[in-house]
Amino acid sequence: SSTSDVPPALAKMDAKTLGNYLELMCKDPSQMVARRVNPHDASLVMFAVQTDTLLATLKAKQLESVIAHKFGAHSLRIYRMLGIHKMLEQKHVAELGMLNARETRERLFGMYAAGVLTLTEIPKGSTGAVTLQNREPKASFFLWGINDTMLMRIVTEEVCHATLNLRLRAEQEV
Repeated sequence: SSTSDVPPALAKMDAKTLGNYLELMCKDPSQMVARRVNPHDASLVMFAVQTDTLLATLKAKQLESVIAHKFGAHSLRIYRMLGIHKMLEQKHVAELGMLNARETRERLFGMYAAGVLTLTEIPKGSTGAVTLQNREPKASFFLWGINDTMLMRIVTEEVCHATLNLRLRAEQEV
C-alpha cells in the first residue's frame, strides 16, 4: 500500500507512541486487539485484531440498533437486561429496568408480539402433571427471554430490505 493510504496524523506518529496506543487498545474490555509475543524472540511483539470478537461486537450492536429503532430506548434496556440474565419475571424486569409495571408489560408484550421475546411458563412446585385443564396461571412463574432465532430473522429481513431500497434507488439515479 502507498503512503497516501496512511492518515497524516498516523504517518507523523513515532513507533513508541504507536506502541503505546496499541498497548492501550489491548487493555480495552472489548478485547478487539490482542498482543502476541513471538515465542522464538521475546523482543518481537505483534498486535492482532481479534476478528471473532470484532464481529460478535458488531452483531450485538446491530441487534441493539434494530431493537432501539423498532421498539425504543426503554425496550432496548429490557433487551440488554434479558441478554445478561437470560430469563426474568416481569416484576424483575420492571425493577431492574426502573420502569413502571404498565410500561414494562406493554414493552414486553410488544416485543413478544413481534417474535423478539419468548414467554415460558414454569409451574410452581406442582405435585402432578400439569395439563391445560388443570393449570392455573397463579400457580406458575412466567419468564421472559430472548428469541435469538426470530431476532436474527428480523435483522436479516431489515438488511435485505435496506439492500433492496439501495438497489432501487441506484437504478433510479442512473
